[in-house]
Amino acid sequence: MLDVSVLICTYNREAMLVDTIRDVLNQTYPSFEVIVVDQTVTHQPETQAYLASVQDRIKLFHQAPSITKARNRALREAAGRIQTFIDDDVRLPLRFIQEHVNAHQAGYTVVQGRVVVSK
Repeated sequence: MLDVSVLICTYNREAMLVDTIRDVLNQTYPSFEVIVVDQTVTHQPETQAYLASVQDRIKLFHQAPSITKARNRALREAAGRIQTFIDDDVRLPLRFIQEHVNAHQAGYTVVQGRVVVSK
């Protein structure tokens, strides 16, 4: 079993989604999967090309827009013993998954990141 499933539900994101997926795929932690539930009808050509280029490294599912259904789909597809949802517009440090696992090993059952709202 994989240690971690990184779950990304996305709708109408382009360059930000690509940056987020790149950051996840560059993580230092060795045992994780990436599940993307995409609710976008049509991506820009650059985004579509990137998604095609990483199709062997992520699990990509398409469905009609509904954040609740997207989250439930992501959880159903997850194989990791830890699931972490991230937004489709975040930038992650290289040790994001490692630090998440460390928090669980310290005894926490739920881990939430700091939310920063820019004005």
